[in-house]
Amino acid sequence: MNPFVQYAFEILDSFKPKDISSNNPDTYNIFKSMVMSWNLDASKWALNASNYYRSIVQSRPNHLNDAFDFQDSLDYSINNVYIEDCNCFRETPTYPEIFGNQNIFSEDSTCSLHAYTRGSHQRVIGFSFYGKSDSKIAKERKYFEGISENLNLMPKYYKDWIIRLYYDLEADNPLMDQLCNLTCSNPSIDLCHVKNIPSEGDVSDVFPMNWRFLPILDPQVDIYVSRDLDSRINEREFYADLGWGLRLGKLERNMVLSSFKIATKDSLFWASRNSYGPDQGFLKRYLWPWGKWNSISHDSYSCAHFGRTSPFPTHRERLNLIILLLRLYQQMTPFCMNVQ
Repeated sequence: MNPFVQYAFEILDSFKPKDISSNNPDTYNIFKSMVMSWNLDASKWALNASNYYRSIVQSRPNHLNDAFDFQDSLDYSINNVYIEDCNCFRETPTYPEIFGNQNIFSEDSTCSLHAYTRGSHQRVIGFSFYGKSDSKIAKERKYFEGISENLNLMPKYYKDWIIRLYYDLEADNPLMDQLCNLTCSNPSIDLCHVKNIPSEGDVSDVFPMNWRFLPILDPQVDIYVSRDLDSRINEREFYADLGWGLRLGKLERNMVLSSFKIATKDSLFWASRNSYGPDQGFLKRYLWPWGKWNSISHDSYSCAHFGRTSPFPTHRERLNLIILLLRLYQQMTPFCMNVQ
């Protein structure tokens, strides 16, 4: 079936206009990406994982609260930590080295040695940075500026959280000086070079937007949020914080490990850099099928079509869309009749 579908799209591709912007993929490319990424084995796995997790979650009397063991406040100390990517030392908050009763070792980190030094119970926002910084789309969407601008917003919206930046810059890249100036002076960011991840080794061949999902494999991470560098963390997501992010309990960690194990056998995970949507496909295929049974979803647009949703706790104001591409001045004006 796959060779036939591929051949059919090769024919259709010859009729596609050549001037379609890669910044705004057309309906045809989106449809093509969805069809080409379909995987029967993954569909079977997703159904089994969904049924398994749902049965366990529904057997717990208060499953939305006891799915994870999360501490709201932690004692920490300030230590001088070596940032190996930048050859500098930085004063960094460090937390207990033990997760439950299980020892965690540096080779378990899915980021870097300096990220491991922080200890357990980390709350992480994951970003991917890759590609040519002087490309048209990189300049238009200000990807590199997104690092510093989101970092500056952390104290206001994500106090005590950490940005993990997954990147592939070589040591001699001119941007490394700027990146290291940020990192060596700000304890709220850790660098994760994708060719040297302690637990995984070289993951540079993984679809780059999937790099940012690696924190959910890290035993030191309690809560994880995924973001894009062309958007900015903002007030609306701050007020939705109680239902925001992936919180990782023991069962969820086992499900995540299983998800990644099967995903690494899927071409979707290793898609080329110019592909559209493999990161969303990964979430839809390997995390959402089971994660939806223990989730809180805020929705203002598709509320009539999907169950298990609740409104955002605040009204949306101009330029306050959570996934807003700020540099493109995106605005969303319509809203559901009964939901703001």
